Amino acid sequence: MRSYGPLRLIGICTLVIAYSLSQQALGQTQMTYTSFDGEELVRYAYVGDEIAVLVDSPDYDASVMNEIVATFDRAYDYYFQATGRHPATYFTYQGRATIAQVSSTCGAGCGYLGATGIEILDSTWSLLYEGVRDRGEFDQVVFYELGRNFWFYESKIGLVAPDPNPIPTGFAVAMRFESMDAAGVDGGPFNGIDFNVFRSQVRGLIDEYLADEELNFNNTIRVGESPVGWGATDLFASFYLRLADEFGLSFKRNFWKEVGALPDRNSTQDAVDNMAIAASLAADENLGSRFSQDWRWPVSQDALDQIDQTFQGNPQPDGIELQGGLSGSWYDPSRNGEGFVLDFSSTTLGNVLSIYWFTHRDGEPYWLIGTTSYSPGSREIAIDLYEVSGTGFGADFDSDEISQTQWGSITLAFDSCSSGSASWSHNGSLGSGQFDLSRIALELDGVACN
Repeated sequence: MRSYGPLRLIGICTLVIAYSLSQQALGQTQMTYTSFDGEELVRYAYVGDEIAVLVDSPDYDASVMNEIVATFDRAYDYYFQATGRHPATYFTYQGRATIAQVSSTCGAGCGYLGATGIEILDSTWSLLYEGVRDRGEFDQVVFYELGRNFWFYESKIGLVAPDPNPIPTGFAVAMRFESMDAAGVDGGPFNGIDFNVFRSQVRGLIDEYLADEELNFNNTIRVGESPVGWGATDLFASFYLRLADEFGLSFKRNFWKEVGALPDRNSTQDAVDNMAIAASLAADENLGSRFSQDWRWPVSQDALDQIDQTFQGNPQPDGIELQGGLSGSWYDPSRNGEGFVLDFSSTTLGNVLSIYWFTHRDGEPYWLIGTTSYSPGSREIAIDLYEVSGTGFGADFDSDEISQTQWGSITLAFDSCSSGSASWSHNGSLGSGQFDLSRIALELDGVACN
């Protein structure tokens, strides 16, 4: 296992987790866990590559436990890929970050900031386990608490007192959704709300904010309020998710690393400036005016000048703007037998592109799909792609059996209404590549391309 640097947490005593040598069935180990509250509990450890899940019984279904551990491993790995860092070592078992079932902790779930250690209540564990076992869906609490473990950015973008600081929780809110998507799982209900409805509501907060010209950063996020619903933490998450959806996998893998590389902030103004600068660097695009004008964030002139200087001389993008008239079937004439169906749509949540890539792998037909939003005037778009598997045909179809796994990403741009290009990148061993795209049909009936 990897080694970690020294832990610097003020006022926190050293935790010792002792475990017995008696090995139980199915690979779990009986051990003694000392909780955040100092209570010693007998627990059974189910160990993955990065995560150890500590529960009250050795008799849980092995296949369900394997799925839970493997899923949290994937979520942990997504956080690591996005931040480039591991949390400081604090609560661990055999070198793995712990997720422990307890009867009392600081909420339904509780996680340390910037360090390993998550606890979930008995009731939260039951909700998680039964959801996976009975419905193939995951409660969101652990994915959110991992966001607290991976919060390293207080000195960079945390708002400064006397301002309230919703940014750390906003990070956890946004990264909960992103890590669940990367792990390829369906979410269970959130406080009685269908998870997809809940996620859609959070993603849509930015549009409600933008529709009210009286709202700005200073009278919403900076004062810890969200007049458009949910909370200021969710509103911050909605801004981040809009950029992540628009700029795709490259942005997600670089934004938090760019934040971490910036100078420490001394004020809330510095924190706002750092967010605008990091977003521009991660998107590889000047987003100064988007933050300051379109989004009504108080970015300083010094920061705007710095962003302008960074991108000075960058050529304006060629080609035509993304639009509904580009919808239809596309392919590379040199690769006849595979192609793309593109659907540019206007929805209540804004402009959305859905892509369906038909190709082949290992001698079999193979589909990849993706959906993302885009801004008016955009000339290029990056989309995360997913493999979809599970269930059967006709009467054997069961939507609960469908699973999605993030495959990689693809970036599209169009020279004209009939030609364009695609560049793709796989998360694993397949590498990357490019296509020249041609339209199969001139245009959709009644939908002109300009």
